[in-house]
Amino acid sequence: EENFTALDKRLIRSGDLIEDSNLYDELQNIDVYDWDDNNDIEVNGNKYRRMKRKDALNLTGGSHHYNWTDDETYHYFKYEPIKWRVLKVDGNQAFLLADLALDDKKYNFPDSGNITWETSTIRSWLNGYGKSSNTAKQDYTDKNFIGSAFSSDEKAAIKDTLVINDDNIRMKTEGGENTTDKIFFLSEAEVYGDNAVIHGFASSYGVYDEGRRSYSSTYTKAMGRYSDLSTDALIDRTGKCIWWLRSPGKDSKMAVHLNYTGAVMRDGTPVALMDGGVRPALNLDLSSNLYSYAGTVCSDGTENEISPGGQTEPGEENIPVTDISLSENKLQLKVGDKSKIAASVFPDN
Repeated sequence: EENFTALDKRLIRSGDLIEDSNLYDELQNIDVYDWDDNNDIEVNGNKYRRMKRKDALNLTGGSHHYNWTDDETYHYFKYEPIKWRVLKVDGNQAFLLADLALDDKKYNFPDSGNITWETSTIRSWLNGYGKSSNTAKQDYTDKNFIGSAFSSDEKAAIKDTLVINDDNIRMKTEGGENTTDKIFFLSEAEVYGDNAVIHGFASSYGVYDEGRRSYSSTYTKAMGRYSDLSTDALIDRTGKCIWWLRSPGKDSKMAVHLNYTGAVMRDGTPVALMDGGVRPALNLDLSSNLYSYAGTVCSDGTENEISPGGQTEPGEENIPVTDISLSENKLQLKVGDKSKIAASVFPDN
C-alpha cells in the first residue's frame, strides 16, 4: 500500500488493493490478443480488467482523483462479486441497490440535448441495448454493464422491471415514457419522500442522510470519479462520491443526482457535461438461489461483513442464505434448510 501512489491514502479502504507481484507479472505478460474487446480476461478462475490512462472518462489529477503516472502502463482490476443493499423484499423478489458506485459515466453522451431515461445512453449501456434505443445512436450490444457484471444464469435471475419514469417532483420536467429494463437507476421518489422510508432512506431530500451516501470502487476512481475529502463537526465525507438517479432535473438536459452528504440535488446536473457514480438497481428472483449473504453495514459505521466464500470463524462453514423477508423494521433470513435468523432493524426509518 505504501508504494501505491495512484490514490490518496485517505481514499483506500480495506480490500481495495491486491499486493501480489507474481499476479501483476502474470497479467502483464499475457499476450495482447488473449484479452477480449472489453480488455477483460480470466486467470485461474478469476476475471480481470486492464486499462490505461486514455480509457478513463475524467483525467483530472490531484488528491481527490486517481492519478495516472503515464499513458502507456496498464493498471489491473479484479472483478469481485457485487455487494447489494436489500431495499425491499416482496414475496420471491428482492429490490436491490449496488452498495458502491461501480463505474463513472455520463448520463448521456455525446448528445447534450433534451433527454429522458428511455432515450439515454446510460440506460442502453447498463442493459446492453443497441443504437435504436438512445438518441445518440450508440451501440452497446457488445460493451455494456450487464454483460460484464453477470453470467448467463445470473442475468436470467434478474427480473424484467416496469420502470416508472415520473416527472421531476418539484419542477414537473417530463420523465418520458415508462420502460421495461433489467438494470436501472433509482428515481427521486425511491430516495426521498414517504415511499423512500421503506427503503431505509430519509424522507427529506435535504437531509444529510448516511443511507444515501456512497463510496466508489477503485475501478470507478480510476475511471475518473471524484472523491470528497472534506470532514467537519457534522459529517465525514471522506471517500464519498456523487451518484446518478434516473429522474430528470429542472429541465430535460439535466438529471437528478445525490451529493457527497447524502442530500438529493433536485435541480440535477447536465447529462452530457458531468460524469457521475453508477449505482445500478435491479429486482432479483430469489428462487434462483444465485446469491449469498454478505453481512451487514450500518450507517453508524458498524460492519459485520462476510467475504464471498469466506468463513466467519476458523473451521466454520458459511451456510448460504435461502430466503430473505423484510417487513416493517424486521429482517428475517433463512439459512440452509431449516434455520432462521430474525433481527430488528434500527433506526426504523
